[in-house]
Amino acid sequence: MSTTKVFIIGGHLGQDAEVTTFENGSSVISFSAATNESWTDKATGEKREEIEWHECKRFVKEVNDKFVALLTKGTKVTVIGKLKYNTWERTIGNEKVTQTKAYIKVEEIDITPKQ
Repeated sequence: MSTTKVFIIGGHLGQDAEVTTFENGSSVISFSAATNESWTDKATGEKREEIEWHECKRFVKEVNDKFVALLTKGTKVTVIGKLKYNTWERTIGNEKVTQTKAYIKVEEIDITPKQ
């Protein structure tokens, strides 16, 4: 049985999107989106907030400059995608360390332009 993990997040960009173009001409548009959750601590009555950052990557054959121009710091986005992992090894001293970084492979994105 195959399972697909689909994520839907709504948040704001923490910085302008970056475009990286590969030798074969395809590109990846990378950006980070912040989501937050607010609540009142029942024990203290304090208002609390937790912010989480989500790395997002949109792989494209051709970059649409007008689309990328909309992906600026503070822009509200809704992203639908799959959770993916980059894994690599590196040596620290005499020890090999495996590191993994998760990102959302963006399949759909809705942009709410700044007013």
